[in-house]
Amino acid sequence: MSFMVFCSVLVCENKFKERRCSMKPSEEKALELFDKAMETESEGIEVYEEAAAKAQDVKAREIFQMLAEAERRHLSIIEITKEDVRHTYSSHAWKGDFISEIGKEIEAIGRQYIPKSTDEIVSASALDAINMGIKVEQDSIDFYSDAKTKVADPGVANLFNILLLSERAHLLLFELNKSYITYPRRA
Repeated sequence: MSFMVFCSVLVCENKFKERRCSMKPSEEKALELFDKAMETESEGIEVYEEAAAKAQDVKAREIFQMLAEAERRHLSIIEITKEDVRHTYSSHAWKGDFISEIGKEIEAIGRQYIPKSTDEIVSASALDAINMGIKVEQDSIDFYSDAKTKVADPGVANLFNILLLSERAHLLLFELNKSYITYPRRA
C-alpha cells in the first residue's frame, strides 16, 4: 500500500468515525443545516444578551434575558439532535429543495426581527420588547410549522415539533405579558 493510499484510508477511517465518509451529499448538507441553525441561535443569544445589558427599562431587560435563554435552549436541542443524527444517519429522502430553502429560513428567523441599532434597544420599553418577542415567536411558529411538513425523517420532524411547541409557549407568555401591560388590573 502506498503512503498516499494509506493516508487516504486513515482520513476515510477518521471521517467514518464521524459517520460522514458514507454519507450522501444531501446528508452532508443536512448536517451543515444544523450548523447554520446553531450559528443563528448563537447570534441570537449574543444580540439578546447585549440588548438585555443595554436596556434601561427593567421589564424590557427581563424580556431580552428570556429571549436569550430561549435561544440557549434551542441551541442545546439542535446540538443534541445533530449529534444523534450524525451518529445514526441513514438514507433520508428530503421533499422538494428542503436543504437550501430551510437554510434561508433559519437565517431569516435569526435576523429578521432583531433590532438593528443599539439606540432602538436602549430606548425599548417593555411593550416594545414584548412586541418584538411576539414577532420573533410568530415568525418562528410559521417557519417550524412549514418546515416539519417538508422533511421525511421523523427525528428532524420531531425536532421541529419540539421547537414549535416551545415557540407557541413563548408566544403565549408574551401575549399574556402584553395584555397585563396594556390592560393592568386595578386594585
